[in-house]
Amino acid sequence: MYRLNLLILVTIVLAGCAPGSPGLEEAALLATPTALDLDDPLVQDAASYAEAVEISLEEAMRRLEYQETIGDIQPLLASELAEVYAGLWVEHQPGYRIVIALTEGDETTIAPYVQDKAWREYVTVEKVTYTQEELMAAQDLANELTADLNFSLATAVDIMNNRVELSVGNPELLQADLDAAGIELPEAVIIVPISTAGPLPQTNAGILLTAQTASGRTVYPVSYT
Repeated sequence: MYRLNLLILVTIVLAGCAPGSPGLEEAALLATPTALDLDDPLVQDAASYAEAVEISLEEAMRRLEYQETIGDIQPLLASELAEVYAGLWVEHQPGYRIVIALTEGDETTIAPYVQDKAWREYVTVEKVTYTQEELMAAQDLANELTADLNFSLATAVDIMNNRVELSVGNPELLQADLDAAGIELPEAVIIVPISTAGPLPQTNAGILLTAQTASGRTVYPVSYT
């Protein structure tokens, strides 16, 4: 039996964007008033991003710079606001938003952590049901409860939808086995189908990898069994 555990933390549009038209990207580069190194991978990424979400290259560069400190704040929030913190993600369309999910509290709760950030004006708080710790605990319990079932499955903490996804090729058969065994999954866990056309990803032997969901979300593996 093969199992894959994932934690969905942040959605980043660049990871899911296909390269755009070279002509449009070049035009975006030439349109900026600042001299840029056209061979710089960051500039090239910014040009692709600018075209994908229809913004200026200057704004695209600014947002990419934001990502460095946006990522840095997550461990701090998870540590100091563990009882209410439920995750953070970035939305790029239709508007740019940095969403911080909380089970309790509002903008005043996270104000001390973002007040000195250049991107603070884009921050919004979204109320959810489960904390990130609760979701991860639900994932662990789901793995434990299904350990003896003869299924290859993957579990993922989906921060944006505030749930744990248990993905399997045949959800109906899995649910039947769960019912027969008298197993009730945590409320935060939902069973979702995955394609049976190919195998689950191979183990990364402890090396952190990233992948993309069908909807374009970035996922980060946290453990393999």
